[in-house]
Amino acid sequence: MRIFSLAYDKNKMAFIGSSQDKSSLYVIEGGKIREIAPMSPYSFVTDVNEKYIVGYGILRGNPKSNEFFVADLSGNVKIYTPKEGSMNMAYGIKDNKVYFVSDYENPGESYWIYTFDFQKYERIEFSEKDIYNYRAVELYYDPIDSITIAKRDGRSKLFLNGRMLNTPEGVIGGVTRVKDVVYFSWSSLSSPYRVYSINPNYNEINVILNNKETNIGNVDYVKVKNGDIEVPTWIIRAKEPTNRCIVYVHGGPWSDVDDSWNILISPLVQAGFNVVAPNFRGSNGYGSKFNLMDVGDPGGGDLSDVVAVRDYVHEKKIAEKVGIMGYSLWRLYDLVSAGKGTG
Repeated sequence: MRIFSLAYDKNKMAFIGSSQDKSSLYVIEGGKIREIAPMSPYSFVTDVNEKYIVGYGILRGNPKSNEFFVADLSGNVKIYTPKEGSMNMAYGIKDNKVYFVSDYENPGESYWIYTFDFQKYERIEFSEKDIYNYRAVELYYDPIDSITIAKRDGRSKLFLNGRMLNTPEGVIGGVTRVKDVVYFSWSSLSSPYRVYSINPNYNEINVILNNKETNIGNVDYVKVKNGDIEVPTWIIRAKEPTNRCIVYVHGGPWSDVDDSWNILISPLVQAGFNVVAPNFRGSNGYGSKFNLMDVGDPGGGDLSDVVAVRDYVHEKKIAEKVGIMGYSLWRLYDLVSAGKGTG
């Protein structure tokens, strides 16, 4: 059995497990495992409480939509969506309200945070207005601390009651609030993880846990044209000038490269390579419209995006010698690119 996702509380653990024959929702409680209900192979558990298990996935057979589910411990599973064809990701349950993010009000472009109390859907609203102008494509909201992590264009920001806090450029890994102080972890493509504190009253930021400085040069974010598509791309330069470059393609395809510390990219840069990392069509983090362009076209438009980025490297004289590196699905596409004469 392969475990695809899990969630737990102090008494039990719930997970999606898949074998050659089936995928199911399981619970481990009191040292015993039991099968709760059959599930779609593409489904994920995100939270559990004393009564319910919640998650999301492709639950009604449409690969271009995500629904969310609520299961009780006796095996009753109900599937919900605020709008057919929308993308929905339930990530928590508190006080019998399911918290989820969805693009159903702005299909394919941006997301918002909602609750569902088993009768109606409601938007989360904030007293401060910064977050309304941010147009995030990834969101996480903590109703206890009133903190939101919002992400777009490969970088994330923190919001307290909707007000943007002063955080460095990069990606927020996690956050908590203790009285009047917010603590968060952060990293970027040029810096390993650090822990910061910030007093929202003064927006003063302090490093609590530092990390070693790296031997990485400038990081640029560009959008490379490929026909009518713009390919969001990171350029990570070696500290010393070089004419060598690796085009790094992430796996998935439903994954991405963002401005966070990457243990596959950083060794290449510190070894003296420039690295160019495209978020080809099908990548996460740029809205569901962009994300779903890969459905039905693997090895087509996505591969042409990678080739366009390779050409961009030559055109902008980022390097003369260009290689390609990938993992998972893109390890296969390395071979495809060579076979098609695009490598």
